Amino acid sequence: MKSLVAEYDLDLDRPLVVKRAETSALEYSCEVNGFSVTLSLAPLSWTGRMARREKIMTRDRSHVVVSVSCAEVTEPPAVIPDLARRLDYTVQEAYFRPRTERYGRAAVEALNRLLHFFRYTLRQPVGPDLGYEHHVFQNPKWMDETGREVGKGPGVFSSQWLPAGLGVVPFARAHDGRLAAALKRPKPVALYEEILSSAQAAAFDGRIPSAVLGLAVACEVAVKRTFFGQRAPGASLLEYFEDSNQVRGRTVELLDKGATHVFGASFRTAFPKAYADIDHIFRCRNKVAHRGLAMFRDEKGRTITVDPALLRRWWKSVEVLSGWLRGVGRKWTQEAENRHKGKW
Repeated sequence: MKSLVAEYDLDLDRPLVVKRAETSALEYSCEVNGFSVTLSLAPLSWTGRMARREKIMTRDRSHVVVSVSCAEVTEPPAVIPDLARRLDYTVQEAYFRPRTERYGRAAVEALNRLLHFFRYTLRQPVGPDLGYEHHVFQNPKWMDETGREVGKGPGVFSSQWLPAGLGVVPFARAHDGRLAAALKRPKPVALYEEILSSAQAAAFDGRIPSAVLGLAVACEVAVKRTFFGQRAPGASLLEYFEDSNQVRGRTVELLDKGATHVFGASFRTAFPKAYADIDHIFRCRNKVAHRGLAMFRDEKGRTITVDPALLRRWWKSVEVLSGWLRGVGRKWTQEAENRHKGKW
């Protein structure tokens, strides 16, 4: 055996949009950490779309076969049938177990390079990056360079990944009533909720800089909609900043001085730790925007790099801020309505 080949067969969550005359599989090769990798886009769909003046149909390709090969000095142990002619592949476990991860990670790297090209160069809404934990990369088909199957790996069974944290709420029996109400009368989605959802997706994909940007924008939208949206106390606040010789206030200033002036309550005073986290989010947002780095300097001048744990803490603080904004917004609206009705 000159080379050992691991083959992975998977379907993408979202198809790749392809406009090609070829009806056969499209194959591309690359090198990843000493492994030779071939990606094959299989033509499983013969339907598509084509404008009247076009000559080539646009189709989707969602089935990908990834082949990873590498020269190996040793061959897999032979599997010899027992007296009942049964094959016991456990004798190959020690051989394939370490190779399962090495070959699998090379396959993941090559496949994500492919997805990045379609996502960022061709601007296609492909699904998120895949991780080595995906069950397909745990159980490849092992072959030699001729395509002959040479054995079976340890047969890893991986449970489906379930998101947790970052605001995820599992659907429980207590939610049945709210779901029924939402089905009868759909609730419009606020802009900040859409942005926050995109930030959450980026966080689960491991794209921390994108998640930080999304968190900051979501906070800014939520805060400024509370202060300056329809039926909001924006006029009074603008007068306050003009009297203070400020053209406009930063988001974190709105949560302290601005909120005290308008609502008689300061988020900074009510939730000092969450306020500090929101301030750090905006500091980090600036570093991401200017240099593409998810880091910031704290009050002591220390450079802090954002990791998943810090991102989860920030997320909780954003949820605290969201709840506080809803509370002061409802209170101000109620007071305004009472004034309008002459109850004051």
